[in-house]
Amino acid sequence: LEIDNFSDAPWSIGTRTKSAWTFRSGAPAQNGGLPPWYSCATDRTGRDCAFLPLLFASYDLPLDSLNQAPAGRAFTFDLAVGGQAYAPDPRLRGVDVEVSYDDGATWRPATSVGGHDGRYTVTVEHPRNAQYVSLRLNAQAGGGSGLTQEVIRAYRLR
Repeated sequence: LEIDNFSDAPWSIGTRTKSAWTFRSGAPAQNGGLPPWYSCATDRTGRDCAFLPLLFASYDLPLDSLNQAPAGRAFTFDLAVGGQAYAPDPRLRGVDVEVSYDDGATWRPATSVGGHDGRYTVTVEHPRNAQYVSLRLNAQAGGGSGLTQEVIRAYRLR
């Protein structure tokens, strides 16, 4: 499953995003692992629906009110990777983060990615002469689930 977004709006943040999910699916079990109160759009007597094993990322970037971070120094932010609300937590096997300062033409690994169980702290080194920061995430979970996500011009440097 892939979703690509592009914006030519007058502001210059988040100009392009691309998210690609890999997952295995099949016929759901009797209740699909759903909470008893959960209602399916196709709900019949057998409750023939289930959560898909999709991964989602949430970035907690400590930016100023203009969505900017300081250039020429290390920058640390929090990253959460998990499944759908109310679905069982995925067993993450690995999370990699890359950064680009040329709108995704070239990528380099984050200085560090630390954490576990879906909660991570990421550090990147902002060059002094860059204007924008793009982020790319690659997360893998057990059972074949994965998420690759690019955010071009995620934030600006000052």
